[in-house]
Amino acid sequence: MNEKIIVRADDLGYSCAVNYGIYEATHRGIVNNVSLMVNLPFSEHGWKLLKNEPDTDIGLHVVICAGKPLSDPKLVSSLVQEDGSFKRSQVYHDAFEQGKDIVDYEDAVREVEAQYECFVEMTKREPDYLAGHTVLSLNFIQALRDVASEHQIPYLSFDVEHDFEFQGQKLTPFMEDFSLDYDPLATLAHVLSAADKRPHVIPELILHPGFLDQFILQHSHLVYPRTLDVEMATSGQAIEMIERHDVQLVRYSELADSAKHD
Repeated sequence: MNEKIIVRADDLGYSCAVNYGIYEATHRGIVNNVSLMVNLPFSEHGWKLLKNEPDTDIGLHVVICAGKPLSDPKLVSSLVQEDGSFKRSQVYHDAFEQGKDIVDYEDAVREVEAQYECFVEMTKREPDYLAGHTVLSLNFIQALRDVASEHQIPYLSFDVEHDFEFQGQKLTPFMEDFSLDYDPLATLAHVLSAADKRPHVIPELILHPGFLDQFILQHSHLVYPRTLDVEMATSGQAIEMIERHDVQLVRYSELADSAKHD
């Protein structure tokens, strides 16, 4: 068995229903990498559900576009609205499209550091990787890289359009659940095909499993596809497809050791 794929679930901590969906996708399904948000009211609930799952990597999913900062809002003024909550992702996007990066680098470093410290306090462990909840800002990306480097945590790119290097391995991302005609089993088939055709590049399937509750309906643009991701990740069909292609579901933390032997 030479081919490998990564399957990751993002947004643990977003809402109670999302947490339960990710738990199902991990406990009964094919997910073994999970990204935890730590600045939301449901973060601790999500961690308690997942903390005893064996052979599962837990990464820090840094958020600056949902909920409130863990830093004093006055000290991260470029990231917040008048009420002290984070600016919405569309605000960053619109500014970036106009050639503006509205994120102050020092503000971003302060908040990334605060969320890292919260992750360690909550989980009593280091994150297996550090990534950002997608925001269009080069200053935010640089802050993520620098804080990850400071704490010797692998930085995981959230670029979903290009191959990238991670721990000595080349990864190619697949994230299609924002598509109008999203079919997660078809996406999994694309991932498995890529593993067959490009054996020296590891496909990375990024999912957003979750059930739905009022909070997620009010606060997220991604709604119904979350339920499709739970259904696919726990389906016998997905497991059978993976077994038929004879690929290995790997964790991010296994990639550095794997690179040494490739």
